[in-house]
Amino acid sequence: RATLVSGEDIAVKVQRPGVRETMAQDVSIMRSIARLATRVVPSAQVVDLRGVVEELWDTFESETDFLLEARNLSEFNRFCAPYRYMDCPKPYMDLCSEHVVVMDYVEGIALSHPDQLAEAGYDLKEIGTKLVDNFAAQMLDEGFFHADPHPGNILVSQGSIVLIDLGMVGRLNQKTRAVLRDMIFAVGSQDSPALADGLLRFAGTQADPEDYAALLSDLDVIVKEFGTVDLADLNIADFLGALTQMAQRHDIELPSSITTVGRALVTLEGMLDEFIPDVNMIQIISNHIASSKTVSVVGKDELKTLGLEGHQALHGVLGALAESKVAMHMLTRGQLRVNMQLVGSQEPFAMLSDMVNRLTMALIVVGLFVGSSIVYFAGMKPIVFGIPVVGFMGYVVAFVLSVWIVFDIYFKGRRKKKR
Repeated sequence: RATLVSGEDIAVKVQRPGVRETMAQDVSIMRSIARLATRVVPSAQVVDLRGVVEELWDTFESETDFLLEARNLSEFNRFCAPYRYMDCPKPYMDLCSEHVVVMDYVEGIALSHPDQLAEAGYDLKEIGTKLVDNFAAQMLDEGFFHADPHPGNILVSQGSIVLIDLGMVGRLNQKTRAVLRDMIFAVGSQDSPALADGLLRFAGTQADPEDYAALLSDLDVIVKEFGTVDLADLNIADFLGALTQMAQRHDIELPSSITTVGRALVTLEGMLDEFIPDVNMIQIISNHIASSKTVSVVGKDELKTLGLEGHQALHGVLGALAESKVAMHMLTRGQLRVNMQLVGSQEPFAMLSDMVNRLTMALIVVGLFVGSSIVYFAGMKPIVFGIPVVGFMGYVVAFVLSVWIVFDIYFKGRRKKKR
């Protein structure tokens, strides 16, 4: 804390020497571990490990370049201008450098002291509601949000919520923000296909699950577990954990930028659970999304969606016509071949195969019994136990095969009952 010659009360943040060098060594080790893990166990990745390490390094570089933090403060000041209840310290850009940042000193009560806030006359529920609604605006409307909203970085001063320490911020492009909105609505409306679409859009163009039906089935489980509960009981950390584990099972690699969003949401939720438990974060974010879409905006979005879908449908029809022309060309020349697979037909075909095998074996057994009986009455020599040797062997083989058919039918029937 210091005072400028002109009289302003300020805070001076100074970087410790040698921090960047130490962190550079740590990140170099983590790069090696991530590279090795990617080669050894490529299928065990829920996110892009190399991308996460690089994002960590980029975040650290941003945090240790105090000029960037000063610019973040200036940008967030502009964002807060329309909100009477939100604020952040104003930086003094001419006094800032890469290792020193100078900003207004804020005298306030941290959210980690709810008792002091209540004694000062503040409504904790109102603070939490406004904070989450503004965070939704940062993340989904502006695409520029405080990425470390823990209680020590949130103060209440003179009726305003003040966010400090903007060294760690997150940025989301328009596409990512749109996908986040769609996924939140998909969970609320229990729409598994929409949730799958959002997940695959997050993962990028390389996302191509081998079994889309199984992906939808797994998402059905997640939607039933999290989409049917009261929003007050929804645990965002558990939801994100279930979603990432499901992505791992289907070899869907999520981009590293998602970790910043997830970390910020979980941090904010944990802070609310501990200090302002009456505030429902997911409900407020959902309400913000719904209220931010006016009738005209909804109409424009719907027209845009219909236009895109019509464009895709038209190209699909034209493509199908082109493919049918090629197919007819090959058909007239006897070059067309059809490779067809009946989904779910394996078990009926297996049963049919067993029936044919048993029928064949039964015919062989009958043939052996009949043939052996003919040999017996013909009295062919040599004879053993009064039965011709050839007939005796036929009876033995027929008996063994008959026993095998009976046991095969019995044991396979028991296995099906256990299923």
